Amino acid sequence: MVAKADRLERLLRELHAASRPVSARALAAMLQVTDRSIRSYVKELNEGQDDDLIRSTPSGYQLDRRVYRIRREHAAGRTTHRSLDQRGRLNELARILLTASEECEVFELADRLCVSPSTLEADLGRVRLLLRDHELTLRRHGSYIRIDGPEQRRRRLIRQILLSPVDDELESDRHRTHLARRRELTRGVRSVLADNGVVLNEYVLLNLCTHLYIALEGYPIDYSGRAAYDADVLTIARAVTDWVSRWSERSLPDSETDFVASFLAVSTHRNADGEGLDPAVLDVVRDCVLRLDDHFLLRLYDGDESLVGLAIHVQDMLARLRAGQRIDRPFGADFQLGHPLVHELSVYFSHAVETALDVEIPCAETDFLALHLGSRLQQLMDAEQQVTITLVVPRFGSVADDAVRRLNEGLHGLAVVERLVTEIDPEVSRRPSDVVVTAVDLDVDPSVPVVRISPLCTRSEVDAVRQAVLEERQRAQRHQVWSALVAFTDERLFVHTETRLNRDEALRTCHSLLVRQAAVDDQHLADVLDRERRASTAFGGRFAMPHSLYMDAARTALAVLTCTRPIPWGSHEVNLVIMMAVSPRDRAVFRDVLDELVRILSDPVGVDALIGAGTSYSRLMEALRELVIG
Repeated sequence: MVAKADRLERLLRELHAASRPVSARALAAMLQVTDRSIRSYVKELNEGQDDDLIRSTPSGYQLDRRVYRIRREHAAGRTTHRSLDQRGRLNELARILLTASEECEVFELADRLCVSPSTLEADLGRVRLLLRDHELTLRRHGSYIRIDGPEQRRRRLIRQILLSPVDDELESDRHRTHLARRRELTRGVRSVLADNGVVLNEYVLLNLCTHLYIALEGYPIDYSGRAAYDADVLTIARAVTDWVSRWSERSLPDSETDFVASFLAVSTHRNADGEGLDPAVLDVVRDCVLRLDDHFLLRLYDGDESLVGLAIHVQDMLARLRAGQRIDRPFGADFQLGHPLVHELSVYFSHAVETALDVEIPCAETDFLALHLGSRLQQLMDAEQQVTITLVVPRFGSVADDAVRRLNEGLHGLAVVERLVTEIDPEVSRRPSDVVVTAVDLDVDPSVPVVRISPLCTRSEVDAVRQAVLEERQRAQRHQVWSALVAFTDERLFVHTETRLNRDEALRTCHSLLVRQAAVDDQHLADVLDRERRASTAFGGRFAMPHSLYMDAARTALAVLTCTRPIPWGSHEVNLVIMMAVSPRDRAVFRDVLDELVRILSDPVGVDALIGAGTSYSRLMEALRELVIG
């Protein structure tokens, strides 16, 4: 939720600016809360004090300026050791100016920031330099100032200030508070969308939630990009903004619902099988991919089916561009440095699309295209990637080079040191490598495994790195399995029954699901039965994974059957059947997924959880995800 301290500070600010009493209803409108909340805030601010800070009059609430001044002086005396440093004060000053709905008075700003007027003037000079980098201008009329400039530039700067940490202690606390609130907001919006059958990729979701977060911070919204949307999308948008309003205890204006609806209209494609895809867009994507293959001597094109995901993304991207919507880059420069070929592919592909459709594709969209093309490239490479390591050892003689040598020798090809950082106060990106090995304290993405070593990198420390590498490889394999499960099954390939079945009936049930989705032909069932005659595919537990010896399916797919009553399967009884149909181009999927999935399902507790959740597809997939990747 929006921190109560922020609302109390806003209440005091509004009363301090008022020359006469202000009614509870007017204050509630200013803070976008209820009248009851205003009365509660006043009571809290007055509690435990000899004199009331806020006085209640027949005309409304009024600030006692004498008590206010005494309290401010007392608070300043207690917090001098935590006052903002120059950089933190600059960010706070810029934030105030950017989020202000009207001009700000410089002497009030100086009082608010607990600095002298001369210090504030110096800070305003620095703010002008900061604004210049963002093509914004600081306007001044006497003692009143404001920021002028394009909406997009203003939002970019406020995003930078709100979301970026700085060095001083107070601002670090502020950043942690912002981070916790953003994560809570993101989890809530993700849940609301999922309840309405919408799943955004996480980078797009981050853009949506960042917009909403900045709006909650008081930034004036003036969204001009509009996309056409239907009633269903508007209903989902209202569900999102209604939840945000309840969560934040602030009413969002209708313009925010309009924005969310427009955003979802051009960012969501719920028909992953290609339904609704414009054939003209598919034609353009096919031509551009073939040109890409010819240029880079690749084989990315493998039939139109291999292009559906990419074509859907291009179609949604075109809708965003035509609606005037822009998204932020999902990656920094490290992505380009770490994946140069993928980046080149996306740049070349973007250029080809621009030429064919007469559009201009911004860098952020190119980054998203890189995800699609990079994913396809990884399939082509068909090789297990080495785990990458960022090694941080301060430069001192040959210490750093010796540490690289010891790690490369001790890991025996399991991993490679792709980046050596030798500064004692390094800047490490959010996702620098698969594993970080460091001899100094670092603040990195918590999802990145970090191994602390000494500068000398002893044998026992190399062993610790090796263990972290093995764990990272296993994590990657599990994510590979989960990706395959998500890619190759859906609700149409799932069935639950309480009817008692025998093995052959279960096989025919799964086969019929695959046939209906045009994954296999009638011969596939005979091939599966032939495989079962050779050896049972019930791998010792309560599950079976029947499949053909021949990887000749029209497309790769997984049919899932859950049965309340055990199915006799050779010498075993099973309640979960996963029939695999594998196309020739996905032979590696069969090889990689089969072994790992069997190992995962060999956990009796995990299989029991799956069977218990197997009455519906959504519950089964949720339990399976928990089992596979936690």
